[in-house]
Amino acid sequence: MNKKFFTLMAAALVTGSVAAQNYDAGTDFVYRLGTTGYTNIVGSGANNPTLDPSSSPLATVTGAEWNKNVMKINSDYWYQLEVNDPSTPAADVLIQERDEETGKIYLRVVEKDGTATAPLTASLWKIEYSKEDGVSGGYFSFVNKETGYKLSFDQLLATSGNVEALSKGVSDWSWYINNDNGATALGWTPLYSVYTDANNKKQVMYLDKATATAESNAINTALATNGYNCQTSASAPVAATSLVAVKISDVPANISSLNALEIKPVMAAPFFMTVDDFNNRLDSDGDGSFKFTVEETNVIGEGVLEQEFVAEEGLVANPETAFGNADYENFNLSFKAGANYLQISTERYEENKLPSVSPSVKVIAAAAPTGSDYLKARAMFRATYFPSEDRVFIEPLNAGIMTDKEYNDGTLFASCAAATSFTVKGTNGQLTSANSVVNEAVADYAEKSVSFTTVKLSDGSKVITVAPASKDGFAITTSIEQAFSYLQRAEFASNLYTIKDGSEYIVCNFAGDMQLDVPTENQNYDNMPATMWTIEKKGNEQVIVKNREFGVPTVFEGQLYVKDGKYFAIDKTYAGLAAKQLNDREAYDIAAVTANNALTSADHGYYNAGDKLLVNKFTFEFNDNLVDDHFLNLTDGNFFVPTKGVNSYYEFYEAGTVAFGSQVASLPALSRKAYTVKVLDETLIDNDKTWIYQVEENGKPTYYKAMTEAEGTAANLKKAVFFFKSDEVMGETETYVLIKTDGTTANTAISQASLESTSKLAYDDLNNIPSEPSSTFAIALADVQLYRDLTAEKTVKFFLKRGAANEYLYEGNGSETFGFLGLTSEGVHQAEGYNPSMASFKVNDNAGIMPEFLFAVDTATVADGYWCDIHGYEVTDPCGHADPYKGYMTGRFLINMKNYGKDYKFESYDRLGFVEGIYQNGKLYILSNDPLNEDAVTLASLKVSEEKGGVIDPAKLAALSSVEMGSPYTFSLRLINRGDEENFFIESERVAAGSFTGGWIKVQNGCPVIARHTATTGSSEDHEGGKGDIDEIMRDAQIFSLSEGDDVPTSNEAIDAESTVKVVTVNGGIQVLNAAGKTVTVTNVLGQTVASTVVSSDNATIATPAGVVVVAVEGEAAVKAIVK
Repeated sequence: MNKKFFTLMAAALVTGSVAAQNYDAGTDFVYRLGTTGYTNIVGSGANNPTLDPSSSPLATVTGAEWNKNVMKINSDYWYQLEVNDPSTPAADVLIQERDEETGKIYLRVVEKDGTATAPLTASLWKIEYSKEDGVSGGYFSFVNKETGYKLSFDQLLATSGNVEALSKGVSDWSWYINNDNGATALGWTPLYSVYTDANNKKQVMYLDKATATAESNAINTALATNGYNCQTSASAPVAATSLVAVKISDVPANISSLNALEIKPVMAAPFFMTVDDFNNRLDSDGDGSFKFTVEETNVIGEGVLEQEFVAEEGLVANPETAFGNADYENFNLSFKAGANYLQISTERYEENKLPSVSPSVKVIAAAAPTGSDYLKARAMFRATYFPSEDRVFIEPLNAGIMTDKEYNDGTLFASCAAATSFTVKGTNGQLTSANSVVNEAVADYAEKSVSFTTVKLSDGSKVITVAPASKDGFAITTSIEQAFSYLQRAEFASNLYTIKDGSEYIVCNFAGDMQLDVPTENQNYDNMPATMWTIEKKGNEQVIVKNREFGVPTVFEGQLYVKDGKYFAIDKTYAGLAAKQLNDREAYDIAAVTANNALTSADHGYYNAGDKLLVNKFTFEFNDNLVDDHFLNLTDGNFFVPTKGVNSYYEFYEAGTVAFGSQVASLPALSRKAYTVKVLDETLIDNDKTWIYQVEENGKPTYYKAMTEAEGTAANLKKAVFFFKSDEVMGETETYVLIKTDGTTANTAISQASLESTSKLAYDDLNNIPSEPSSTFAIALADVQLYRDLTAEKTVKFFLKRGAANEYLYEGNGSETFGFLGLTSEGVHQAEGYNPSMASFKVNDNAGIMPEFLFAVDTATVADGYWCDIHGYEVTDPCGHADPYKGYMTGRFLINMKNYGKDYKFESYDRLGFVEGIYQNGKLYILSNDPLNEDAVTLASLKVSEEKGGVIDPAKLAALSSVEMGSPYTFSLRLINRGDEENFFIESERVAAGSFTGGWIKVQNGCPVIARHTATTGSSEDHEGGKGDIDEIMRDAQIFSLSEGDDVPTSNEAIDAESTVKVVTVNGGIQVLNAAGKTVTVTNVLGQTVASTVVSSDNATIATPAGVVVVAVEGEAAVKAIVK
């Protein structure tokens, strides 16, 4: 069949290529279809008058055979998908129906005969086959003409039996064996898809009619208002059961057992077009006009068609009445371009030739014909649209020409037969039939249409003209500019993003309300999670958008779209920022956050003071463009005011950790720490107990004040609990707003601390707007040192000051392998050989916060060397078969003897002593846990003979177990006053650096012992406890100082008086050597004489009370000793 036709082709589509769809719809997108006014699925007429039901086989009214059945799927065609549903009286087809309120697209089965109503474009589908024509094993995909969207369901979100909106997912469907069925029509066949679900299980998805549930009824009701308001052939609203549900199940052994919709492709029936069909461009983009285009170039007359036309009712009203034939009813279209009308000219291209020789008339746009209705009929047309081929067939009402006789007689055209009647070829010498109604088919060609075509003139030029259907000649391919702007769905990976509306960011204020803002010069949004948004991928392409900091509510959930890099939602249920939502059809810039702190920090946006709060102290520096170096200081009235310089330091105490915000993908879950804030005491050990409280007074602004706990309790107040929220920067330093919480376990934010309304720190609400500044502070670690360090490779002498004298710690007399820590005085002259020096070894720095030391006397070092069982220890390897020998240091190490028995106590206090040990490669080996025992392991028992080097046998050393470094073996020097390293406690026990639960050296009746203090439990460690008071530690002058030197620490087992007199302590007394005939006086630390005698020998033993005694030998300097 060789038709002469116009093709209405979507300008946004390229023949045969669905992929060429033009996604150019933006935020100004307006739905082409509503509940009414669209080109109906059965054409604009009631019963589609184009087809002649009396024809067998079925044909159009012009005799062109037409068959809806499809044998081979052509990817260039738009098919309808008929659904096998015997329950309805008419043929049913599958459409996509969009809810204009939410933008969601659903599937529905509608009737396409009688008075049924549904949009034609929504029923048309391009079908792609994944393999070559006729090759089996391929998949089918379907794209809807109206939406440009595939028949696709998100398998990650779909629930079996539900009416699901279309979404990216399963879109490749099994249907026929291939796309070419030869000479047989493709029949009813289920559509299904086998896929692997998230649990790696094979599933099958297929389509079925929905059941009437509350959910499907709600969707159906919404579509009646926001969709196409489809009607049945009985002019009744369609039921919810006409919607299509998704079914998902395990893959059956036989696919035919699925109760799936059976579908087949058919050609959409042609229909006569109306004025509205042309002017709305068959429901494509644009409205009110259209434009013919000619694809073939160098055709005379193409310029006539390539201009904007408006379709009007024909120049002759009711042509079926005017011309006395009902068949002329649909020749009722006229096409107007400006003041001119498209028409069949009365002039031929070759007027110099007889009409019978050259009958081709011109196609022109000129003023409306005047005169008879037959002349006006030359500007009237009938248009038939073939939806599947997307073409229009144009037939003029009068294309008749003069006869040869009229031409030879010089008859005016207005007087010829073609101007007064519809000419019929062969009647009274008439050369052409005026239109398709009066035209007769030729014997070998059934079609009798008269329509546009192109011919070649005698000079070789091609022209657009009108001629009857014939096997000869050829049609010109023309089109109407018809664009379909489709929405491009955006996809996002689950991550963190910023969202901008124009030049402004969408952010949340302190209260969580959404607003537009831009960072000031002293703000860095990288530090502020309230300026960021998590986008969580929901299923395959939908998203859930939440604020990173506030998490709830969800500001958008559904599908986002994109055009020219701008993202937007199409959902009228979203009302904008005031409703804590994104806005409908608002163009946003959405960009991934790249700041490392935002992507990796679990406390992003909030200050984390760390886990060393007992050690660390802090300052608040006010961030103000007008002043610098102003810190939040405590005034005489106990208010908090920014003044020049640092006068106040603060301690933070944890008041809870609160999870917050939205977390997606690999982003860390956010949490923030709340703190109470204490004003630092005047000294490092005092406890003034002054905290920040919020004070509310009637008629006055609410403000913050420093108060003791007792004052707060009396005023029925609780300590203020704060989050420190990042809001500004000072240079590169983050600065923070003090956000007050309700103080409960939830620590809900309720206000901010501000200096804006008053000069002192006061209350302000959270619901701030961009123009309202906040008071922010740089929080910095204060340079407050709690422990002192020692110079490396120096010996130390510890002493306490008593009046003008210094009393030194030293190793008291004992055995060769052990001695208690004693205290003597330089005020009492010591004998030759006395040495309080100790070697110090730093074993842990604790990040510079709390150095820990070992202290030892009588140290000796063995260098690295070599060892063999035959030759022993050598510094070099003379025998060539020795193994490396790791060097070490030996000595007697000072330890807290809390883990030893009663023999190591003094008045129930744990004593300290020097125990033999080995320090090697950072490990300490203490040889005995009972050094007073005669059977205790000693260094001497571990050593080899002098012939083998006199070193420790490596096998015996390997058998020893090292102790865990820390208490009771290490000591730290705890400072007392800020900036004063001279005075300190010697700290032996602690639960943490800076803790007030621990043990320190004190002097009990002249004997160094360990005094312990246990702090009270609660939100802070406050210096007080049930086991004594901090004052107890200080009462016996346990504040020590030290001097450093280079001397060698030695034993003080016996104290030599001048000449040869010696005083040695023994159990229950003292032993005086080389003092025969001299008076020996023994006094206690209070100066009371406890013994006085003249010794009669050079080896005299004098009984004395246990404790510290002063021994004076006649003629010798007094010495101090500790008696066990």
